Amino acid sequence: MFSTGETGAGAVLVETRVMRGSGVTPAAKAAISAGGCGLFVGCLESIHPRSNTTSVAKMAILGLIMTTFGPRRGGVVTGERMDCGPWTVDFGLWTLDFPVLYSPLMPRVAFKDLPLRTNRFAALPRIVQRILFALFLLQLTLVGVRLWQPSALFGDVRWPDGLLVVLAAATTLASLARQLPGQSVLLAAVIIGVIAGAAHSLGALTGIPFGPYTYTEAIGQQLFEPLPWAVPMMWIVIILNSRGVARVILRPWRQGPNYGWWLIALTVLLVVLFDVGLEPFATTVKHYWKWQPTRIPVDWYGAPVVNFVGWALTALLIVFFVTPSLLNKKPVKFPPNYYPLFVWLLLTLMFLAGAAVHHLWPALVFIASECLVVTVFAAVGAMKRET
Repeated sequence: MFSTGETGAGAVLVETRVMRGSGVTPAAKAAISAGGCGLFVGCLESIHPRSNTTSVAKMAILGLIMTTFGPRRGGVVTGERMDCGPWTVDFGLWTLDFPVLYSPLMPRVAFKDLPLRTNRFAALPRIVQRILFALFLLQLTLVGVRLWQPSALFGDVRWPDGLLVVLAAATTLASLARQLPGQSVLLAAVIIGVIAGAAHSLGALTGIPFGPYTYTEAIGQQLFEPLPWAVPMMWIVIILNSRGVARVILRPWRQGPNYGWWLIALTVLLVVLFDVGLEPFATTVKHYWKWQPTRIPVDWYGAPVVNFVGWALTALLIVFFVTPSLLNKKPVKFPPNYYPLFVWLLLTLMFLAGAAVHHLWPALVFIASECLVVTVFAAVGAMKRET
């Protein structure tokens, strides 16, 4: 119902009843415009209620509304006439079966049975996301084949790996944009990229917080010295998909009082587990970066223990800053989103394939174990009901 309020002796009211569909159509705009025009006529009537000028004004305004916003190809507004004080008017193509304006001197009016058109682009985000995910799968297959036969496809080039990172980020953001506003998704991506880029720039220059390492040419072009462009984008993929996996696992306890804290903690843990699988792939299989020795003799394929502490702290900092933009502020329940789980597992399985090709057996066992554990917990979380 749309109401313009009261003016002098005349109160103007227009109301509409939606029968089917969604979105705003010209017919709905006509109902809203009628409210504004009715206010003008109500003012005229309060000045001179019995004036023929007022009745003529009513007809002129209604005719303007129907001519501008009226239906095409047969029309949809029903009825046969409109009564304006001493005047009775038939409208040919557009007909009404009750008065349009209401005041103490005129009967009440309502537009009934105004159909609203469906949004033709409602399915577009889903289609785009599925196309990006299909391209991501194709590119992941290409990179996987190149692990077994490096020179079989395109020779010794770096662009397949870079394109995989781009498509992984694109399908991740597209999947999230189906549930959150686009500006919130872009803000989250910027926050992640800026904090992760700053942390890795500091790490490459000073060794804090990840330990001493240097990037090689294999990782691709740099945004600026010493940060490669792929690093911030890689963090966008890792953070958003790890959080998505954590949401699936914790789905049964979403209404719990400590759900937010558990979500943050599990997201950070999944980020660290992802890095445990990434390090052998990046250092031994692809040679993206090189680690320098530290005083602590314990390492994981060259990565010192402090590296995983640095990843945990960086992920925690990012999650704290990015969480407000990832909260769903609409009171609408969405079905569980399993795309983050698929992306997280598929990338981890790529690390598993790389470990198998290069006979990195400890890495293979650990990566296979973490994939199995995450899959089981996600399946349990998906099947249980929310409490």
